[in-house]
Amino acid sequence: ASCLVGSEMCIRDRNKRYKQICYLCGKKLSRGSSNRTVDHIPPRGFFPENFDRKVNLPTVLCCRKCNNSYARLDEEFRFLLSSGNYRSKAGDWIWNNKSEPKIGKSLINFCADLVRGFRGYEILQMEDSFSQAVNITVSYTEKILPFFSRLAKGFLVYDSHNYKNYDFVVFPLYNYPEIYNIMMKYPDKRSFLDDNGEHIFSYVYQHDQKFDKGFFFFSFYKDQHFGVLFERSIYTSTSEKKILDDIIKKWNIY
Repeated sequence: ASCLVGSEMCIRDRNKRYKQICYLCGKKLSRGSSNRTVDHIPPRGFFPENFDRKVNLPTVLCCRKCNNSYARLDEEFRFLLSSGNYRSKAGDWIWNNKSEPKIGKSLINFCADLVRGFRGYEILQMEDSFSQAVNITVSYTEKILPFFSRLAKGFLVYDSHNYKNYDFVVFPLYNYPEIYNIMMKYPDKRSFLDDNGEHIFSYVYQHDQKFDKGFFFFSFYKDQHFGVLFERSIYTSTSEKKILDDIIKKWNIY
């Protein structure tokens, strides 16, 4: 989801302190440049049409090339994240109006392979580092990591944090329903709801700047939940249990 920045009204006042660069590739973006866009975090296409347009989604500066490069990935993950059996009514609207009309073999295969891949791997791959992933049919580094780490990067930049020295790891919360229940009670949770109060997107974010580490928990349509860990190159290859144990120990999440 992007919009041209013909005027700076697209960007909230708090973004004035941002460097004038693309948050993904670091390319300089001069004012008035046709290459200068903003990226909504999460993508605007994940929201129903009746979503209150007065609600300001976080936006970060992005070059046109980076922004456009995520168009297909956004469509694939919108399909996946709205396909659950227990989605909210807002998720129903997304599925019926934006996902189901575009069903095709490639999207069905992507969704099936991605779920199988998530449930099949035990060793996690890292961005900008090497580890092994087993039984994963959709490339972790080509699909899973770019989508979810992009959300984390967007929120970090929006909050004026430089993520350039971080590694990111992504994991689903299929086997950790207790994490979601805690997330919904978290005092710092931010939620986006449609006009009827139905769950669209929520996130919990903690950042320990002293030790340069933290986590995000993302929830889509009350049904699909994912975690993102970021830290300075510590999780080169470790299990989901070890990651969550570290979170619980560090943040006293229970």
